[in-house]
Amino acid sequence: MIDLTTLDKVKCYLETDETVEDPVLQDRITSVSHRIQNALGRDFERQTYVEIHHGQTRRLYPKNPPVTTITSI
Repeated sequence: MIDLTTLDKVKCYLETDETVEDPVLQDRITSVSHRIQNALGRDFERQTYVEIHHGQTRRLYPKNPPVTTITSI
């Protein structure tokens, strides 16, 4: 599993340059990221999937969003 944000982004949001609490913030980022991914039942790390569409509908509903690249249809 990956962290869903970075320490730099959190510090920018908090408008701080303080480094004393960096380990605590990083631990919380990782903890919350894991909780979110577990609650949603999926891993947001970029992966490759093969999905088959049988043509019953004109729309595609991917089982593993978000889609960043489609190789072929």
